[in-house]
Amino acid sequence: MIEKLKKKCPLCFSPININGKCSCGYDDNIGGVSKINDKQKVFIIIAVISIIMFIATAYNFTTSSGNGNIFGAYRSTLGEPTYHTNWIGMSSLAIGIGSFLGAILFKNK
Repeated sequence: MIEKLKKKCPLCFSPININGKCSCGYDDNIGGVSKINDKQKVFIIIAVISIIMFIATAYNFTTSSGNGNIFGAYRSTLGEPTYHTNWIGMSSLAIGIGSFLGAILFKNK
Protein backbone atom coordinates (compact mmCIF):
# COMPACT_ATOMS: atom_id res chain seq x y z
CA MET A 1 0.00 0.00 0.00
CA ILE A 2 2.85 2.39 0.76
CA GLU A 3 4.41 1.49 -2.58
CA LYS A 4 1.20 2.57 -4.38
CA LEU A 5 1.46 6.03 -2.79
CA LYS A 6 5.06 6.44 -3.95
CA LYS A 7 4.26 5.43 -7.52
CA LYS A 8 4.04 8.28 -10.07
CA CYS A 9 1.70 8.58 -13.04
CA PRO A 10 3.54 8.16 -16.37
CA LEU A 11 1.29 10.79 -18.02
CA CYS A 12 1.22 13.72 -15.60
CA PHE A 13 3.84 12.63 -12.99
CA SER A 14 1.49 13.19 -10.07
CA PRO A 15 1.20 10.53 -7.33
CA ILE A 16 -1.19 7.63 -7.91
CA ASN A 17 -3.73 7.17 -5.11
CA ILE A 18 -4.49 3.98 -3.18
CA ASN A 19 -7.09 2.81 -5.73
CA GLY A 20 -4.50 2.92 -8.50
CA LYS A 21 -6.04 5.92 -10.27
CA CYS A 22 -4.57 9.31 -11.05
CA SER A 23 -6.38 12.64 -11.33
CA CYS A 24 -5.62 12.78 -15.08
CA GLY A 25 -7.59 9.56 -15.73
CA TYR A 26 -4.69 7.10 -15.79
CA ASP A 27 -5.65 3.78 -14.21
CA ASP A 28 -2.68 1.77 -12.96
CA ASN A 29 -4.83 -1.36 -12.64
CA ILE A 30 -5.48 -1.56 -16.41
CA GLY A 31 -2.25 0.15 -17.44
CA GLY A 32 -3.72 3.07 -19.34
CA VAL A 33 -6.23 5.87 -19.51
CA SER A 34 -9.82 4.98 -18.65
CA LYS A 35 -11.85 4.26 -21.75
CA ILE A 36 -14.97 6.19 -22.66
CA ASN A 37 -18.11 4.25 -23.43
CA ASP A 38 -20.12 4.25 -26.68
CA LYS A 39 -22.73 6.74 -25.44
CA GLN A 40 -20.01 9.24 -24.57
CA LYS A 41 -18.42 8.82 -28.01
CA VAL A 42 -21.73 9.61 -29.74
CA PHE A 43 -22.35 12.63 -27.50
CA ILE A 44 -18.87 14.00 -28.14
CA ILE A 45 -19.17 13.53 -31.92
CA ILE A 46 -22.54 15.34 -31.97
CA ALA A 47 -21.17 18.12 -29.76
CA VAL A 48 -18.12 18.73 -31.94
CA ILE A 49 -20.20 18.80 -35.15
CA SER A 50 -22.69 21.19 -33.53
CA ILE A 51 -20.01 23.56 -32.28
CA ILE A 52 -18.37 23.60 -35.73
CA MET A 53 -21.75 24.39 -37.29
CA PHE A 54 -22.30 27.21 -34.79
CA ILE A 55 -18.89 28.71 -35.55
CA ALA A 56 -19.56 28.51 -39.31
CA THR A 57 -22.97 30.18 -39.10
CA ALA A 58 -21.70 32.82 -36.65
CA TYR A 59 -18.86 33.63 -39.05
CA ASN A 60 -21.36 33.91 -41.91
CA PHE A 61 -23.60 36.28 -39.97
CA THR A 62 -20.76 38.50 -38.73
CA THR A 63 -18.98 38.85 -42.08
CA SER A 64 -22.01 39.13 -44.34
CA SER A 65 -23.18 42.45 -45.68
CA GLY A 66 -25.00 44.55 -43.17
CA ASN A 67 -24.73 45.03 -39.45
CA GLY A 68 -24.64 41.64 -37.71
CA ASN A 69 -23.38 39.60 -34.81
CA ILE A 70 -23.41 35.88 -33.97
CA PHE A 71 -27.12 35.94 -33.11
CA GLY A 72 -28.43 37.66 -36.25
CA ALA A 73 -27.91 40.34 -38.83
CA TYR A 74 -29.72 43.21 -40.53
CA ARG A 75 -29.84 42.61 -44.25
CA SER A 76 -31.51 44.84 -46.76
CA THR A 77 -33.47 43.73 -49.77
CA LEU A 78 -34.44 46.58 -52.05
CA GLY A 79 -33.57 49.19 -49.42
CA GLU A 80 -35.78 47.72 -46.67
CA PRO A 81 -33.56 46.34 -43.84
CA THR A 82 -34.86 43.21 -42.15
CA TYR A 83 -33.42 41.31 -39.22
CA HIS A 84 -32.48 37.68 -39.87
CA THR A 85 -31.99 35.56 -36.76
CA ASN A 86 -29.30 32.89 -36.70
CA TRP A 87 -31.64 30.06 -35.67
CA ILE A 88 -29.42 27.30 -37.04
CA GLY A 89 -26.44 28.61 -35.08
CA MET A 90 -28.36 29.02 -31.84
CA SER A 91 -29.93 25.56 -32.07
CA SER A 92 -26.58 23.95 -32.89
CA LEU A 93 -25.01 25.73 -29.90
CA ALA A 94 -27.76 24.37 -27.62
CA ILE A 95 -27.32 20.86 -29.04
CA GLY A 96 -23.54 21.10 -28.56
CA ILE A 97 -23.84 22.17 -24.93
CA GLY A 98 -26.44 19.48 -24.26
CA SER A 99 -24.25 16.83 -25.85
CA PHE A 100 -21.25 17.78 -23.72
CA LEU A 101 -23.46 17.58 -20.63
CA GLY A 102 -24.74 14.19 -21.80
CA ALA A 103 -21.16 12.92 -22.17
CA ILE A 104 -20.46 14.00 -18.60
CA LEU A 105 -23.68 12.50 -17.24
CA PHE A 106 -23.08 9.12 -18.90
CA LYS A 107 -19.49 8.90 -17.65
CA ASN A 108 -19.95 5.77 -15.53
CA LYS A 109 -22.70 4.02 -17.51
